[in-house]
Amino acid sequence: MSNENEKLYQKRLARIKNAINLEPVDRVPCIFMGMAFAPRYMGMSQHKYCVDGTAAVDVTIEAMKRLGNVDGINQAPGGIHPMSMTYLWLSRLLIPGIDLDEEALWQVVEKEIMAKEDYDLVIDKGAYALVDKILPQVCDMKMMEENFAWHGTHGHGVNGKFCDAGFVVVSHGAVATPFDTLCGARSMNQFFFDLYRMPDKVEEAMDVMVPYYIEQGLSAAGPGDVSGMWVGGWRTASAMLAPKLWDRFVWPYIKKISTAL
Repeated sequence: MSNENEKLYQKRLARIKNAINLEPVDRVPCIFMGMAFAPRYMGMSQHKYCVDGTAAVDVTIEAMKRLGNVDGINQAPGGIHPMSMTYLWLSRLLIPGIDLDEEALWQVVEKEIMAKEDYDLVIDKGAYALVDKILPQVCDMKMMEENFAWHGTHGHGVNGKFCDAGFVVVSHGAVATPFDTLCGARSMNQFFFDLYRMPDKVEEAMDVMVPYYIEQGLSAAGPGDVSGMWVGGWRTASAMLAPKLWDRFVWPYIKKISTAL
């Protein structure tokens, strides 16, 4: 890291930490999180961004430099992005340049893959049993292995590249909640029916799944000046659920996972 970028990084880091701690700041920090924006802004295809993790990291850094006045990034990109989303949600994603036009956005194709009986699979054998059953049905496992390999080789160096450029990485990874994964595997309409028709069974399965997400989160976390973790927040948006359901099937699990991390 150059001396200039080091000074810039420390200034931005102090600004972000003060904002998180509700302390005075010279201005509100600006955090980048426009994943699909970066390649479009810099002239890279969405296809390359999705399948070339190193290119995705580099183009995001260049986009942030070009924007100016950006203090950091919520979460660094990397790997084969649609595969990472599939692993979180157990839903198939259409990939630009493979299933779609090269410049199209990746798209979730949600359908009922998980059967009602699979709640018992989770209860009896844990979350990994469900993942092992569903994942081969919703993705190209060779591509998923390539995604895992990229993260194993390059993952821990990505945050350093942003720091060297003077940018603070706020979140070191993302972890879903039981709601997100079950909803993606069952499909939203079937899962919402389950919440009313078999709530106790769903809750029992969710309770069993919690250690899985804590393990995933801890494995993704790494050393850093702001060591955060993105926890859920997709299908669990409070505007999408009745408060009674949110209070039972969402908040307790966000709280348990966040507290453990």
